[in-house]
Order: sequence, then C-alpha cells, then structure tokens
Amino acid sequence: MSKAINFTEGNIKSQLIKFAIPAMTAMLMIMTFQFVDTYFISMLGKKALIAMGFIGPIVMSVLNLLFGFGMAALNLSSKYVGQKKIEETKIVSSQILMIAIVFGILISILGLIFCKDIFLQTGADQESMPMILKYMHIWFLAVPCVIYTIVGEKLFFAKGDSKTPRNSLVLSFLTNTILDPIFIFGFFIIPATGIFGASLATSLSRVVAVVYMTAKMLKGNMLCLDKRVFKNFKPLLNNVLKISATSSFYYILIGFFPVVLNKTISSISLDAIAGIGAATKIEGFFIIITIASAIALSTFVGQNIGVKNYSRIKKALNYVSNFGIIYSLACSATFYLIGGSLVSIFTDNPEIIQYGKNYLLITSFSYMSHILIMEGHALWSLMGKLKYSVISALIQFISISSSIYLGAYLFGINGAIIGLSLSKFLVGLHSYFKMKSTLKKLLVK
Repeated sequence: MSKAINFTEGNIKSQLIKFAIPAMTAMLMIMTFQFVDTYFISMLGKKALIAMGFIGPIVMSVLNLLFGFGMAALNLSSKYVGQKKIEETKIVSSQILMIAIVFGILISILGLIFCKDIFLQTGADQESMPMILKYMHIWFLAVPCVIYTIVGEKLFFAKGDSKTPRNSLVLSFLTNTILDPIFIFGFFIIPATGIFGASLATSLSRVVAVVYMTAKMLKGNMLCLDKRVFKNFKPLLNNVLKISATSSFYYILIGFFPVVLNKTISSISLDAIAGIGAATKIEGFFIIITIASAIALSTFVGQNIGVKNYSRIKKALNYVSNFGIIYSLACSATFYLIGGSLVSIFTDNPEIIQYGKNYLLITSFSYMSHILIMEGHALWSLMGKLKYSVISALIQFISISSSIYLGAYLFGINGAIIGLSLSKFLVGLHSYFKMKSTLKKLLVK
C-alpha cells in the first residue's frame, strides 16, 4: 500500500502539496469521465449535447448526495487515524462501507422509478427526454458502485493516502475511454447504442474501480471481517446517518445551483443550456486543483482535530486560501484568452461557443470560494457543529439562488451567471472569516 502521510507533525506546505497532487490526479480522472462522454456524445449531434446539458446537473446532485457518506467516512475515520487507533479505524471503516452500499441500492431503486419526473422538473424538453432516460437508467443501476468508490476513497484519504484512490481512478478512466467509442458507435459484433453506450461504459468502469479498491483494502488490512463489525453498530449508524444526512443536505443544496441555473435559462435559450453544459466540462478540469486543495486541507484538519492541534489547522488554512486567490486570477486570464477555443472542442455553433466562454470567464472569479465553502463545511462537521453547517447551507442556497433569478431578470443569461459567481464569492468570503474566528477561539481555550 502507498505510504500514508501523518499530518499531525512535519512541514505543513510540503505535506499539503504531497497529498494534493495525487488527489488532483484522482479528481482529474473523475472530471475526464464526463469530458470523454461529452466528447463522443457530441458526435451524435446537437440534440445529444442538449440532453447532456440536462443530465450533468442531476448527476452532480446525486453525487453530492452520496458525498455525504464520504464526509462521514473522512470525519469518523480520520480522527481515529490521528489518535493512532488502528483497530477502531478498521471497524468503523467496514461499518460505513456496509451502510453506504445499502443506501446506494435504495438510491438506485428510487432513481429508476422517478427518473422521468425529476428531469421534467428541471425543464427538460420532450425531444431530449428519450436520450436522457437511456443514459440515466443505466447510470442509476451503477449507483452502489459509485457510493462504494466515494466512501473507499475517503477512507484512504483519512489515512493520508491519496495515491491509491488516484490509481483506482486512472484504471477506471482507461476502461471508460476504451469502452466509450466501442459502445457508442459500435465495433465488429458490438452494435452502436449511442448515448446508452456512454453510460454503460462509465458504469462498467466503476465496477473495475470497486474491484481494485477492495483488493487494496484487503491487502492493506484496512477492513474488519469478523463479528466485531457489528459491535456498537447502532450508535455508529446513528452517527453516520447524522453526519451523512447533514453533509448530503449541504452538498445537494450547493450542487443544485447548476440545476437552478438551467431551469432559469432553459426558457430563454436551449443553445445556452448546451453552451453552459459544455463549459462545465471544461470548468471541471480547472476546478480539480481547488477541489484537491480542499480535500488535502480536510484530511489535514481531520487528523489534527483528533489531537486538538488547532494552530497547525490555522496555518494550513492561510496557505490554501492564499493559493486560491492566485489560482482564480490565473483561470480568469486563461478563459479570457482561450475560453472560446476550449468550448469549440464540443461544437462549432458560434452561439453555443459564446455562451460557454461567457460562463467560464464569469464564474472563474469565484473559484477561490470552492475551497473556502467546502472547507467551512468540513470544519463544522469535524467539530460536530452540524446545525451550523445546515444553517450555513440554507443561507448559501437562498442567497445564491436568489442572485441567479435576479440576475436573469435584470440582465438575461449573463446576468444569471454573474449572480451565481458573485454570490458564491461572497459566501466563500464569509466562510473564511467564520473559520478564522472559530479557530481563534479554540486557540484561546
């Protein structure tokens, strides 16, 4: 197994960078899944691209629901890791995986039953619906594998190991990239299945990731395979459900903004839906650095909270926040220069390209907030302040959604995007100062 990092001692900057680079590669693989799908699906025509514009936000909303279990795994496991309680870590890890799989099966069933109704509520048109359903039916069937990899990834992260999740996702990505064109366009005796084939390829690649990750867990003796896994199961179940429900609620609300944006502009222009849908695939590659930074910081915080080392947490927060500012400005400059060229990878329609470029340029100013918003939630969860996390999520949802609607009303499509970006920036700024205040009080104690 890859060597884990002990975040409770040592050079903070080098540890964060050492952890973040493999985590960044892992995020790159996740984003590339959707990029590869969108690239091949775009060859099916404009209608398929519009369908993917509706699919993307819903897929992210479901993933945000599942991320709550990943947060519970990181929360409960990293504290034991920081305290060097090996057996407790193994038991908790096994219990969380069991709970997550059962929940994944439940989501699969509900998703298959209510799939069409969900997309009708997002503004999807009847012409796009057949393609949407073909993609999402097979995607929902693979949800148990998705949640398994999310929780497994966080269990490795909690140990300070970001290389194993990276390797798992690289293997999964390669599987998806090979199978995508075969299933979408056909190959020898394999028939062309269009958008259904893209979903099937992605789902099978998830199965490969599950097999690899399970093998690494067993080899690393990370799981408890005896009757101890049922010891104190009910209290842990309550803890997992409480943390995951709070975290899922938070991530769903935050991840619902693209749905709100789509719903707002779908009545104005379907070309805008296609352009923003393509732009979000490009954006995914740029925000992986902010997400990887937040993951590194969350793991760092989890281990140090276990040993009450708050001064290290404060220093790490400052390092990551300063980096976020510089990176946001660099992304803005990049999109100003070549944003249109990047979107043109998916289409040659000039209106769709312009909508996509505008989205990239405007939203890039809020990339710093991705780190601060995610880290704020992680800190409250790790400290057991779940109520504050829920209240914070509600405030963010109301303020950002209102800004999207108000911006669209006043200035149209670009106004909606400006409302999204500006409000996210302000929410991130508030999260930063709240975290600083909390850590200051803890240091005084």
